[in-house]
Amino acid sequence: MQARATATLTELKRTIGPYGKPLHVTVTTVTPGVTTSNNYINAAGQTPRAGFETGGLRDQYNNWLKSLVGGGLVDACLDIGASIEDTAAPGRFISNGTSNYATTDGIHPTAASVGIMSPMITSWAQGLRP
Repeated sequence: MQARATATLTELKRTIGPYGKPLHVTVTTVTPGVTTSNNYINAAGQTPRAGFETGGLRDQYNNWLKSLVGGGLVDACLDIGASIEDTAAPGRFISNGTSNYATTDGIHPTAASVGIMSPMITSWAQGLRP
């Protein structure tokens, strides 16, 4: 997976954008991946999928992505996964006691999660302005 991602990133860095400058390459971390026994009401009802457990492939891949910043392939890494991950229960989505707050399928963020990620994304985008 890393070899394919590296090849894609290398190709992107070689691409010249519409203003004659190389593309700015930003990656995002992978969000949690879980199943649920209680509609994601709390972390206790979430079980990380294979590879998404603490120290699993997701964590390894996210750490690898972060390590690429400053090495020439990646200009920035937005840690969106951490912004919607329960800090007290790593590998699980944040929750607020209501059904399907942060996710409805255990992979994709809901509008509420996107709202939590938005300030980070907005700040990053504003930093790209000339």
